[in-house]
Amino acid sequence: MALPSSPGKRPASFYALGAFFLLFVAFLYGPTVTIVILSFQGPDGGLTFPMQGMSTRWFASLFETQMVGDFGGSFTRSLELGLIVMAITVVVALAAGLGLSPAFRGATVLFYLAVASPDRALDPDQPGHRPDVPALGLAARRYSSALAPI
Repeated sequence: MALPSSPGKRPASFYALGAFFLLFVAFLYGPTVTIVILSFQGPDGGLTFPMQGMSTRWFASLFETQMVGDFGGSFTRSLELGLIVMAITVVVALAAGLGLSPAFRGATVLFYLAVASPDRALDPDQPGHRPDVPALGLAARRYSSALAPI
């Protein structure tokens, strides 16, 4: 459906779809915004309106040891795990990028380690079959991934 040629005139469906989109955004983000606002509730308040005072007490209690768990310890472990995964991802992605560059010495080895699964390279039914990978010193065995044999 083409828009009318005169500027400023839009069909009614434009406004109906715009209203529907605004309702969608309100239902999507409304609860999150409400919880963020109510998190500044005073010590006597809960998750109810009207708010009873203003405080950051709930944020301070997050890092105290609680009966249901230790948020600080969980946050620290999650941060450590995230940093480890990030480091491994950077190394594998760098190896994959270098493995795709034919000008890089050792690109074939990096390609087989980071990008291609040796299962495909060592399978006699696959095109490009090689009985072994001499650069890696691997005998002709089937691998399900670059990290572990079947």
